[in-house]
Amino acid sequence: RKHGLWIPVVRIRDNVNQESTAYRVLLSGREVARGHLRPEMYLAIDPGKTTLAVEGEETTDPTFGLPAKWIPAASRHRAKMGGFTVVDAPSVLITHLGETLRRYAHELLSREDLQKMLNKVRETSPTVVDEIKPDLVRMGVVHQTLIRLLQERVPITNLPVILESLVHHASQVKDPLHLTERVRDDIGRTICDRFRDDRGRVRVLVIEPRLEMAMRDTIQDNKLGLKPGQLERLMTLLSSEWQKSTIQNRPLAVLTDRVLRWPLRHAIERGLPDLAIIAYTEIPVDMMIEPVSMLRHEDVMDAARPTTDGKPSDSTKSASLLDALKSSAA
Repeated sequence: RKHGLWIPVVRIRDNVNQESTAYRVLLSGREVARGHLRPEMYLAIDPGKTTLAVEGEETTDPTFGLPAKWIPAASRHRAKMGGFTVVDAPSVLITHLGETLRRYAHELLSREDLQKMLNKVRETSPTVVDEIKPDLVRMGVVHQTLIRLLQERVPITNLPVILESLVHHASQVKDPLHLTERVRDDIGRTICDRFRDDRGRVRVLVIEPRLEMAMRDTIQDNKLGLKPGQLERLMTLLSSEWQKSTIQNRPLAVLTDRVLRWPLRHAIERGLPDLAIIAYTEIPVDMMIEPVSMLRHEDVMDAARPTTDGKPSDSTKSASLLDALKSSAA
């Protein structure tokens, strides 16, 4: 419901063919997640800054893939004192199920569900719903736009605004992908909201302008054309930043321009499906950004080279640029 969808009934079934501690999450008969539970124990998740050793059964947090241990109840206090995040077994399952539903929300939205949603919107915004017709905006376009938004974890709770945006842009923009990008600009506040810190600033990973330009130059047919080694380095850097933000429970997004946003998202979605890529045009004018880190040209496009001529290195220049961005956001 948080994402604008009513989740169907979750059915629980026993399966004698799998381990007694194991569970699987099936969507339309297809397995989309699995894990193990120790009902009488607690999961101690290592956020990377633990200060005490805790004895337990080595495992992995099923939701975010972080290193963890199953520990007895008697060890809970020591684990918390040592910096572990301690969760009981039912909470582990509920969290994993919730994140799985969010990840696959786009597969839950059927045409029938969409029609029910439109009927509900008609009660308060009949005019915009009446404009959803074949000669302007077909139902299929609405459906595909919502699916694209859900694929990137964008809530569709404010459906009237999404519909108004579609109606407004549909006469000029026919390509479904570009139409979705226009809609994203109009619902930027919704997109940015989950990345805001306690001061209301949007936590972002920025891209060095030289790197941004180099990546834009590789785009063909809306796809990023990086070489395998470059893409691997990019994925490694992004994965590291995403893991740090996940451990800290402080979500962030990669910030770039509109031209690069979708090709970059498409390039990383298989390896980093939960990392959001947002465009500058999606940030409302009254929202400030909080640059957390910067992707540098030398770290992605070529191997880092030491500087020996006394001139400032690329990394020094990038650090100065990041400091300038932070100062402008202050």
